[in-house]
Amino acid sequence: MISELENNIEREIKSLTKNIHLANPPVKSEKVVELKKLDPSLTVYTKLITIFRTEYTNRIPEMKKHCETRDLENLSRIIHRFKSTTYNLGAARASEFTKEIESAITRKSGEFYIKQLIGQLERECISAHEHLLTFIPASHS
Repeated sequence: MISELENNIEREIKSLTKNIHLANPPVKSEKVVELKKLDPSLTVYTKLITIFRTEYTNRIPEMKKHCETRDLENLSRIIHRFKSTTYNLGAARASEFTKEIESAITRKSGEFYIKQLIGQLERECISAHEHLLTFIPASHS
């Protein structure tokens, strides 16, 4: 049975998610345009998307593990580095969740809260990856 505290945290995460979604697109198209200008062949851009997918599929489980073991130092290190990855690709919503996780670690928020944020970050990374792929014309696939 979910405790009242967990219910409150879930409501808070839903509200935060709604606010982040209202304020940010999954991917900032201007960032993609900038990257594509630097790489008209889309070779590097396509590789960056592949690297992003590899990064989030590897880093999210590490984040979850460090959260469960309450290893906030390593969680903080990984999330800080991953924040740069999301920002540089224009994954706006995912980037906002990395900031929220950093803030939650600094505030010493509970494990359940941070774990919920990591779960939302994972969903945003999947969404960002799907959106990033839409900027590649079918002729480049």
